[in-house]
Amino acid sequence: MRGNGITNLAPLARFSELTELDLSANQITDLAPLATLATLNDLDLASNQIRDIQPLASLPNLRTLSLFDNQIEDISPLASLQTLNGLSLAFNQVQDLNPLSDLTDLYRLSLVNNELRDVSPLATLVNLEVLYLDENQITDIQSLNTLTRLFELTLRDNPVAANANPVCPLTPATICQF
Repeated sequence: MRGNGITNLAPLARFSELTELDLSANQITDLAPLATLATLNDLDLASNQIRDIQPLASLPNLRTLSLFDNQIEDISPLASLQTLNGLSLAFNQVQDLNPLSDLTDLYRLSLVNNELRDVSPLATLVNLEVLYLDENQITDIQSLNTLTRLFELTLRDNPVAANANPVCPLTPATICQF
């Protein structure tokens, strides 16, 4: 259903056994009809016009979720999604990462081009292997030294990368891409 100009999700509410759904590149604003799809494992909502993600809190089985390129500021509804292992919130307006701090199954996280300054809430995500933080306002990454499973960390176009010799707090230091 990708790229079909979809605006109304109400007809999907009756498909309660769906496990995968790609609704990317549409014109969706209201996610309320998705709240009944509790069996969803993989959901792609990239490139829509979404601001409110509260209905996603009712999807306890989500493993992967793409919210890339929307208008999301408040990610607190994601705090209940304990089975998430892949999450893209790139190209939104996220500032507060605290709601993600208990999502310890996450191993892939994209937060490119948001309004992030503080990444310390991510320090508890010890299973992270890939973390994209490019194009934010991040000045300090010391708190990320707890992420020993990381093998890729991108920080391009952040104040921390503007230092003459930015220091990676991880081992090996080649994990960090400034």
